[in-house]
Amino acid sequence: MKEATSILHSIPVDPQTGAIAVPIFQTSTFVQEAPGVNKGFDYTRSNNPTQKILEDLQIGITAVLQRTQKQKVSA
Repeated sequence: MKEATSILHSIPVDPQTGAIAVPIFQTSTFVQEAPGVNKGFDYTRSNNPTQKILEDLQIGITAVLQRTQKQKVSA
């Protein structure tokens, strides 16, 4: 499998709906168990699930591009 294809297959599947596209979370706040105790997200401007997934995918795409450029230079 090509690296670009593997990146596309690394997009997480939404466990509740089975969606294979990154869902857009349009909420501004998230439930906290106690003040400052959350499940990784507290306020959407600081971080949200959609942003996290897209940042992770960007890291993977950047790695593939860098590896491809190195292969072209060394060839």
